[in-house]
Amino acid sequence: MCSSSHFTSLSYATQQIKPELCLMDREFYAVDVLAFCREKKCHYLIPAKHDSKFERYLKNEKLPAIVRDYEITNTRHESEWTNLVVMESEDMEKKQIFGFITNLHENVYKEDVYLLVDIYKKRWRIETAHRVHDNFRIKTCCKEGIVRYFFFVIAMLLYNFWIYINLMLNDCGCGGYRIRITVFMMKRIIWDFFRESKYKFPVGVAI
Repeated sequence: MCSSSHFTSLSYATQQIKPELCLMDREFYAVDVLAFCREKKCHYLIPAKHDSKFERYLKNEKLPAIVRDYEITNTRHESEWTNLVVMESEDMEKKQIFGFITNLHENVYKEDVYLLVDIYKKRWRIETAHRVHDNFRIKTCCKEGIVRYFFFVIAMLLYNFWIYINLMLNDCGCGGYRIRITVFMMKRIIWDFFRESKYKFPVGVAI
């Protein structure tokens, strides 16, 4: 069952914007989420859970396979129906079977179900962005919400500034080589700037 925090975040996101497609992880694999997406007419793509029902379908299907009207239930005996797309990875020595549930129109992936994999890979950029953003986080023990929010905004500005600089460097290029500033180098440059500025500008500010 989807946690209340995850469901709240999904509800809030759809109030602010109208997403064409939500790429969600397995924590959103729940009847409530699917019902919510159906009511909001929002498309989704979620990795399937490898439960006993999933395993039963594998015995009767030739992969890759599209299982239509795949029923998902909860402890309250509520149900939602969706499409289950099952496939296997051929990139590894040992084949790995996996799948997605989605309400995307079947015509989108009918000719090539592995297109769903390429679509879901776009989510990885979000995960990477969160990890990199944490490197700019300003640590504090302050419990004041406004202070913590201010530090969060500063961290986001630094992260976006770092992205902007790297995009600019990519446009410049250097003999076909890709120039990139690491997070550590970025933080070092900012630190050196403020450390040197301390001796160039007056410390006191008149109000």
